[in-house]
Amino acid sequence: MANSITQFAAIASRFSGKLFGEMSNRNTGKNLFISPLNIFITLLILYEGAEAGTRSELSSALELNGLNIEELCAAYVALKSRYSTPDSAHSLEDVAQAAKFVQLTTDVFDEKGYYIDDDVVTLTRLFGIDYREHKAQALEILKNAKQFRLHLLSALWLKQDSQLNPDFIEMCRSIFDVQIIQQAKFDSESAGDINRWVQDATVGHIRELLMSLESDAVMVIVSVVYFRAYWQKQFSKSATQMGDFRCLDGALKICPMMRITDWFQHYRTATFEVVSLPYADPSGKRPLCMDIFLPSQHILLPQFQTIFQNLCLHGWNELLHLEYGTVELPRFRIEAQVELIDTLIALGVNSAFDSKSANFSRIRGLERYRLFVTQFLQQGLITVDEDGTEATTATLMVMAEDWGEGDSVKPFRMVINRPFLFTIRDNNTNALLFMGQVAAP
Repeated sequence: MANSITQFAAIASRFSGKLFGEMSNRNTGKNLFISPLNIFITLLILYEGAEAGTRSELSSALELNGLNIEELCAAYVALKSRYSTPDSAHSLEDVAQAAKFVQLTTDVFDEKGYYIDDDVVTLTRLFGIDYREHKAQALEILKNAKQFRLHLLSALWLKQDSQLNPDFIEMCRSIFDVQIIQQAKFDSESAGDINRWVQDATVGHIRELLMSLESDAVMVIVSVVYFRAYWQKQFSKSATQMGDFRCLDGALKICPMMRITDWFQHYRTATFEVVSLPYADPSGKRPLCMDIFLPSQHILLPQFQTIFQNLCLHGWNELLHLEYGTVELPRFRIEAQVELIDTLIALGVNSAFDSKSANFSRIRGLERYRLFVTQFLQQGLITVDEDGTEATTATLMVMAEDWGEGDSVKPFRMVINRPFLFTIRDNNTNALLFMGQVAAP
């Protein structure tokens, strides 16, 4: 199974390189953050429901030709199981409720725990609980969860009278571990239900993924990746100093630059250098790392995309060598939402979004109104600081029916003070969980 997981990661990484290159070209000069793995899985589910030309287009974009899809899906299940092993006694629901409680009390209560109102009423009088005790418990839950947490969650909402193929629904549930939720109808209320699910799955970070939901919607799929971990080798806050970062447009921005000197996996060529910053994992089962790619001074970030796509195609883990040196990295936070339909059309997926030519007859026969994809987007955020990284994305897809017809021992010094790319990668399988570019921290 280990070889199957590695093969799955290689296929997903090839797609990731193509996808990120196209999206980067469409977002030149902007910060960008996505989970290519999340998008790949959503498209793989879509592929399993497609036929004829639509299936062929998805197969070509995902580079599935000649592959055993059952083995590929089994490898994903094994990978997901490996990532989703809990490390604490607190469930995702515990963490989500704790986050809500802390947010509520921060917004509504003053420093002493009193309700902010004309008649100053204590929380005990309102809810019959001790505010200070419960907030302490909530903060402890969040503190424990921050040690290391990684989960991949998916849910499918379907209209009860949609007459979807039971085999497809069962495949989503049993193969991809998708939670199945039936809705009497789709409207603004059901959109709120979906957003609440996303909010819980992203530990309160993504609150409004779905702005509206039309009544002709038949199926909604949402996939979430959430990740939080400390650095294995911590940046000292006392070493952080303000420094220059030259943005893509040439402007200088003053920002906090973290600094660490230690042994890291590192590689340098005439065109770029890359350093791998490992995350601490109490279980020792998931050696994740952030790889940072810094183009050389004479190469701009858009020009580096071709090199990066080639690295995604062939991998770069074997290029890295343990070297002693200094890394200077800006603290940064990215919040981004990307529309995916135009990007996927550029990658050759056309008919899936066309109400006249889409063929998803494995989801529902063509004798009824034809199904096609009306929304496909991803929203995400990442925060990188001296402690570590917190990152999450939520991918949304809505389907509706058409009602019409090197080797050197010299210490290196890598100052990341200009636009760069980064990935969060499984160091064992090379699966790419997240990708991003920082044009301005």
